[in-house]
Amino acid sequence: MTLQTEEMNWPSIRKAVNSGFKTVIVPIGSIEQHGLHLPTFTDALLAHHICEKLAEKLGRTLVAPVIRPGCSEHHLAFPGTISIPPNMLRAIVDSYVGSLMRTGFKNFVLIPTHGGNFEPLRSGLSALKKKYRRVKVFGYFDLPGFMNAMNEITSLYGISPEAS
Repeated sequence: MTLQTEEMNWPSIRKAVNSGFKTVIVPIGSIEQHGLHLPTFTDALLAHHICEKLAEKLGRTLVAPVIRPGCSEHHLAFPGTISIPPNMLRAIVDSYVGSLMRTGFKNFVLIPTHGGNFEPLRSGLSALKKKYRRVKVFGYFDLPGFMNAMNEITSLYGISPEAS
């Protein structure tokens, strides 16, 4: 069975939620440059796979579709970058939580994989928690910790931080 809601039909999602899948991870990536050697959807791809692995580890957890555009204003000089302002990113996340709450999810885990998204999401978390008191909203906003983990993983493959 897939854990990615975008790969499921609605009866399968309903069945999963009714059988105890009450947690959903919201992956938040970006579309922007990653050097000359990586595609612009690198952060979105990372979000997809990292969150799927996290869902497997947590158990009884599904993964929402990746929010692909991120706060990438600082990359707009590179062709193909799509940037949205922080308030729009927070509004999209708010819409995800509000929509998926109606599906029956009770726990939401926000996972950004693009550096420009960490602070806007962290600063908006209290408003989400206040608005959606009937559910729990968590977020991972440790950008230095995320970067250290990514650097450790890439170094296992002989890739320098600059090249990743």
